[in-house]
Amino acid sequence: MTSLLVKPSALPSGVKKKGLKRYWPGLVAAVVLAVGTFHYYNVDKSLTHEDITYIEKFLRTSPEPKAARLSYAEQLSLLQSVQHAVMARTELAESIPVAQSREPKDLYLSQKGLCYSRSRVLEKIYMSLGFKTRHVSVYADVPSTPLWKELFRPGSPSHATLEVLTAKGWMIVDSNIPWLAVDKQRRPYSFEDLAALSEAGQHVRWAMRLEPGYDEFYNGKSFYVYGLYSRHGQFYPPYTRGVPDYNARELLYNL
Repeated sequence: MTSLLVKPSALPSGVKKKGLKRYWPGLVAAVVLAVGTFHYYNVDKSLTHEDITYIEKFLRTSPEPKAARLSYAEQLSLLQSVQHAVMARTELAESIPVAQSREPKDLYLSQKGLCYSRSRVLEKIYMSLGFKTRHVSVYADVPSTPLWKELFRPGSPSHATLEVLTAKGWMIVDSNIPWLAVDKQRRPYSFEDLAALSEAGQHVRWAMRLEPGYDEFYNGKSFYVYGLYSRHGQFYPPYTRGVPDYNARELLYNL
């Protein structure tokens, strides 16, 4: 009896098999485009020769990557001395317009800056000293507003700062005031730590006094995003309005 089944090898001439192979070129192109776009908008954290030149001006000495060799107490002292150096040189005021560079040279020459410019420079100085850093955008809790609305609504109470990895863990280093997130026992705290304490209804007895206006970020319920430099895309190249400025590697800390 003759079989009615047609084997693939017996398909008529000109008839092609259908399968995933026909979609591979498009899939590969889409992945390459997505990765390329993601990288294109990524905020670069590498140190340049120009950065080092102006970091030396802030510190009045050549930066030495010595963080790993220091004790925890010595690390705290160094971190705070850098805060003082940056804040002594720069007035807390708006200076660098959007869509313009805000690297160590720019802040040093302008002698003015707000949290989003100061935090960038502090990160680079700490990196030059051998510390690992991560950028943080933090939003104060507005009880009547959902968190997702706070994130996307202009004018929400927000702050740009950073965390530094010390010998005892990640620690918040403020970008506007000479304040480190350590308690009375000198234990360091990250935003992750503060969120866990807030959920448990606990608070930290800080070793350093908080200035007015910062309590809502460090003592209240807040929403933070690691690796987000701006929501509007106007702080770092390519300055595309509406596309956030971010560091892809640091975004992973939110997972």
